[in-house]
Amino acid sequence: MRKRWYALVAVAALAALAAGTLSPASGQNPIVVGASISQTGRLAVTATYVLQAYQLWVDDVNAKGGLLGRPVTLKVYDDKSDPGTGAKLYEKLIVDDKVDLVAGPYSTPVSAAASTVNEKYKKVMVAPMAAGDALWKRGYRYLIQTLTPSSLYYIGVVDLALERGLKTIAFMSEDSEALRVATPAVADLAQKKGLKVVHNEYFPRGTTDFSAMLTRIKALGADVLVCGCYEPESVLSVRQSKELDYSPRLLFAGHGAAVPEFYKALGKDAEFVLASDHWDSRMKTPGNAEFVERFKKKYGREPNYHAAGTYGGMQAFEAGVRKAGSLDQDKIRQALGELDLATIFGRYKVSETGGQIGKTSIIVQWQGGKKEILWPGGTATAKAMLPAPPWAERR
Repeated sequence: MRKRWYALVAVAALAALAAGTLSPASGQNPIVVGASISQTGRLAVTATYVLQAYQLWVDDVNAKGGLLGRPVTLKVYDDKSDPGTGAKLYEKLIVDDKVDLVAGPYSTPVSAAASTVNEKYKKVMVAPMAAGDALWKRGYRYLIQTLTPSSLYYIGVVDLALERGLKTIAFMSEDSEALRVATPAVADLAQKKGLKVVHNEYFPRGTTDFSAMLTRIKALGADVLVCGCYEPESVLSVRQSKELDYSPRLLFAGHGAAVPEFYKALGKDAEFVLASDHWDSRMKTPGNAEFVERFKKKYGREPNYHAAGTYGGMQAFEAGVRKAGSLDQDKIRQALGELDLATIFGRYKVSETGGQIGKTSIIVQWQGGKKEILWPGGTATAKAMLPAPPWAERR
């Protein structure tokens, strides 16, 4: 069913992209896309993938003849990983540089600051790396989300647990804005579908000892343990579960368990652990394999979800501009609200507020030293190895 959906939507995507008649772009005034990207500061390493994806999209759209018959160029400033700086730079892009289109920065905080400026000037901003649900509850019209919202990060865990007949679930989550949204959302879904929530506790970022919390959860005998966490807490949650001989039948260790460093740190103890991710290079979305190869060829490294999400966001932006047939911001906003599109990143569809409702995270599991996709079913690369065996029975 999902393959059929992708095929149908891919046709729709091509139709949308064809709506603007392409003509030779040489000699035409370029369409300038402006953005701030964290090229220095604490976000810079990851933000490099975002910038590279923007650059690759510019190459690809120009190779097709440009956008609305004109070449596309990219104007980028360094926001130094600072929301205040980002807001000032978007003002500069819009007021001084008079860019034609505005693309989002990296991170939810910088996107939040920039979106206030774009709203002021009624400039559409596709924000490919903003996940916070709260951004789309402010009544803003010109902000468009393409990343999975925080509230949908972990929902696949519930389906996988129920498929294996598991009955009880416990949560231990980092006390952060994103996880204060993600954890209640999956806990509510679990209860509605019949899983009993036996524990729900938050811990401060940087916690270095989970033993007391895990001892409480072990005493409750929870079938499922969901750790809403990132590196290094993902590693710590698994390591201390083993030390305490707590063997949940399904152990989910958040986004932090999806990175290669997680397996390097734990070795075989990472086996059977589930994680949440936004994208995988093996996903059968239209053009995904080709995107991966072009990215590797251009930059000499594998793309991550930051790159794929950014590129997919620009595919949606491009389709919206072509559907609008002009650079009129209100027409583009209307077009983006009407699109239902299959990008390399997954499904794009937004609510009336511009929040993403078509894209969910994927759930992966470490099997034989590799990540295998378990959920959603149409993207699966392997069957779930659940329930996980007790620690004492693992080799």
